[in-house]
Amino acid sequence: MNHCGTKKLNTERLVLRRFTIEDAKDMYRNLCSDSRVNRFLTWELHKSLTDTEELMRTFVERYENPARYCWAIVDRATSEVIGTIAAPTVKERTETVEVTYAISYNRWGQGIAAEALKAVINFLFTEVGVNRIEAGHDINNPNSGKVMEKAGMSKEGILRKAGRNNQGIFDLVMYSILKEDYEKDDSLKIYLEDGKIKVKGTVNLGYIGSFKDSQIELEDSLEDIREWDIIEEYYNPNCSDDELISYLNVYYKTLIKKIEENIDNINGTFLLQVFTDMDNSELDFMTIDGLFDEGKLLYGNEEDIAEVYNPVRQGLNSLSPYLETPNDGSIPKGHLESVLRSFYPMFNFDYFLKNIVPEYIGLGDGEISFQCSDNFDCAILCGAYAVLDEELAFSDWHNY
Repeated sequence: MNHCGTKKLNTERLVLRRFTIEDAKDMYRNLCSDSRVNRFLTWELHKSLTDTEELMRTFVERYENPARYCWAIVDRATSEVIGTIAAPTVKERTETVEVTYAISYNRWGQGIAAEALKAVINFLFTEVGVNRIEAGHDINNPNSGKVMEKAGMSKEGILRKAGRNNQGIFDLVMYSILKEDYEKDDSLKIYLEDGKIKVKGTVNLGYIGSFKDSQIELEDSLEDIREWDIIEEYYNPNCSDDELISYLNVYYKTLIKKIEENIDNINGTFLLQVFTDMDNSELDFMTIDGLFDEGKLLYGNEEDIAEVYNPVRQGLNSLSPYLETPNDGSIPKGHLESVLRSFYPMFNFDYFLKNIVPEYIGLGDGEISFQCSDNFDCAILCGAYAVLDEELAFSDWHNY
């Protein structure tokens, strides 16, 4: 493992940083003197600020060891310390760390602990290089388990009478996440954070590109989504927020799976859209570095782009009915790319495909929209946009 000490981490609402002695006041007020927080901790309830100052000195001294990790959880908006998260146990032989955390009582239920835990998990896997992260909670504190689940950890089981805190000996519920799980689980996830819809993961649209995390947008509110046709037709507008989010995850994962199964059809239709635009504008791709293969100019004149488009225009137009038909497999389209390559042998398809720039995906009511451009100063694709419906048909295509 590459131990690097407690580094500053930033999230949307929080700053995770090293403790200082000056943090004692916030810690004493928000955590150390509050019996509601202390009941599930191992340190004794602090009777005075002096007790907390001594704890802060201990934390600060431990920073000299790069294998010790202990963060103050700071509210970005107020600069107040509202909790702590640490990795107090490091098992070098198995490259395992244990994570613990505590949050001010008045911030419980706001997703603070999960937000901090996600940041620490990412840090430990990507920078420290741990193989396993584990955490446990008192069986009488199930909300702590919900925090672990929100951060991507999985429940492993219950160790009977294996833990001790200020309540005494307790059954310890164990959770963990492995590096291999963290790296491979890149599927689309929709979740609620502070009442707002968040999206993370990856959506692959073949040649159009792979879209990740912030490139995936779901802009409608929960209230707006309840009025969507797919919710009224397939589900229940009066369901709870959690049930609605769960359904959206199932719906879009199903739609994305259909996309993956029919990606050749989608690729072919996308290329047909692109070449229809190029033909309509007689775009001179021969002047774009890397796109023109002079050795494969089997017809036409490199000084006149019209002589490249004219001979195959009738054939291209014969393909136009495919532009708006479904790509869900109901209409075979696997031949489109090969036909286009035969029409334009002098066009470097492979180089073009490598230089498509995915910009964003939008998740909508029974549809997924996308936008992409290219690395040729947007000569061919400039904010190219289309919508894929449930049949994976393209609509509303436009390319500036």
